[in-house]
Amino acid sequence: MTASLGAGEFDDTPSGPVLFGMTLTGKTIGIALGVLGVGAAIYGFMNFVSPKFGEIEQNDTQIREKTSGNDQKKAQIAQKGDPKKKLEEAKARNEAVIALMPSPSTLATLLFDLNAQIPELVRVPNTFGLQIETRGGLREYRPVTTPPKAATAVAPAAAGAAPAVVGAQFEETKVPIKFSGLYEDLVLSIRNIERLKPLLQLSNLQVVTVSNLKAAEDNRFTPEQQKQILQTLPPVLDVSFELTASVPVKIEPPKDAAATTQPAPQ
Repeated sequence: MTASLGAGEFDDTPSGPVLFGMTLTGKTIGIALGVLGVGAAIYGFMNFVSPKFGEIEQNDTQIREKTSGNDQKKAQIAQKGDPKKKLEEAKARNEAVIALMPSPSTLATLLFDLNAQIPELVRVPNTFGLQIETRGGLREYRPVTTPPKAATAVAPAAAGAAPAVVGAQFEETKVPIKFSGLYEDLVLSIRNIERLKPLLQLSNLQVVTVSNLKAAEDNRFTPEQQKQILQTLPPVLDVSFELTASVPVKIEPPKDAAATTQPAPQ
């Protein structure tokens, strides 16, 4: 028995749908689907993935800027230090300065302190053996105390800040001083006064030459000779100035403010 096969059963001509004059075989359809997939992937990357990369980069930049700002603020805070510690240091410095300033107790002994710094007797040295002495020492001491000035604001206060206030912190005591001596004695006495424990302000310094200086009676010299000797000797000077002592005034808190700080009775 012989099998007979027709020629159409083994035809190599591709078969499939025809589109725009092209027969769409399995290979062609696969290539077309691949191209469409690549195009869809590129479209998705450009429209969805790429903008996200930009947002991520922008967020990283903002994070770096904020981190840098925080580091700068931390450095500023570290430079300023602890406010409580700085307040304690300022109080300690304030107490140290106030300790150097005059107080009622130091003013009470100021007369004795000044007398200890000023020579009681002025002797004019000379090679002629002529005795020339004059009274030195403190010749004037009349302290005048000025009450503290009323507190006044010197500048408008910033928002939420207390105004800068002057006055009412110090009570001034002015003491006129006058004594005599040689130039070297005057310089030494003034330096000793400046070294006194309380801080004193020296002002209105005036120095004049003593014109009526006389020598002790000495039969070895005639009045004319004594006059000539006096003209060759260093002059005796009268010095006068004012010492100002600024005594800190202890400012008590207002009674109303003190009352508000007390707890209310139960």
